[in-house]
Amino acid sequence: KKAVREYPVDYMSVWFYGDGPCRSFPGVLDYGPHALAMVYDLLRADDLLVNGASTLMSKGNVELVRTELHVGDTPITVTIGNALPAAGKPARRVTVKLKDGPEVSYFEEGTSASYEIDGNVAVHIPGHDPLTQMVERFLWDVEANRINPYFVELSAKIHGTLNEIRRAASLHP
Repeated sequence: KKAVREYPVDYMSVWFYGDGPCRSFPGVLDYGPHALAMVYDLLRADDLLVNGASTLMSKGNVELVRTELHVGDTPITVTIGNALPAAGKPARRVTVKLKDGPEVSYFEEGTSASYEIDGNVAVHIPGHDPLTQMVERFLWDVEANRINPYFVELSAKIHGTLNEIRRAASLHP
């Protein structure tokens, strides 16, 4: 995160989707907050411009959407949902290409996380599930009545962006 914030970013891609679960609400609203939180946080974005979105799969609350966003001159591609692309497997991956620098990726498989630099694994952390840790920390803060104003503001931004993405993908709100 520190390296990304200290250098200009050429582009960013986020893949955050899985094979379910099918909840009582749309899949983009299940996986989307996690993916967009990474975009907003890494790029220190005040706002994301939604350039378009396409529905790769939609059946009831099972959705898979690919969207093109921008922060300033930085293009961002985000694929989110609770469905898998053809011949795919669940993905949690963030890739950032630094201008005049390397392509840096963070990804998770099962309970392992890895960092890559230009396609080569630089760090592998087995037994690491940061998403679960973050959700548990957030729930603990809520129970302790300690709400971080940053998360409240971030949640509001994400909610608005997800509604724009769903409209652009011609999905019902």
